[in-house]
Amino acid sequence: MFNEYTYTLETIIQAGQKGIAIVSVPIRTNGYLRPSRLVKSIPSYVQRSLFTILRIFITYQPLRFFMILGTIPFTLGFLLGCAGCCCSLPAHREPMCQA
Repeated sequence: MFNEYTYTLETIIQAGQKGIAIVSVPIRTNGYLRPSRLVKSIPSYVQRSLFTILRIFITYQPLRFFMILGTIPFTLGFLLGCAGCCCSLPAHREPMCQA
């Protein structure tokens, strides 16, 4: 467990990573008595959950995460390198790019 705040979310993700079946059990809830002390607002809960999901993804699939993260600058650098090579080819009589 990384965070006690979203332990349910972490448990579900870990079970999915390990191929463990998850069953839904119907429950009943108590009525609304007071504002929640755990969840201040829906956007804050979603933000905390997204950070937890990202942290679990980095932990369980680091190669995929960092490959996706590294593909963006690699692709930009490759395209800029190709553009630089095309501009400096001797077949061009006039330079297309300013040096």
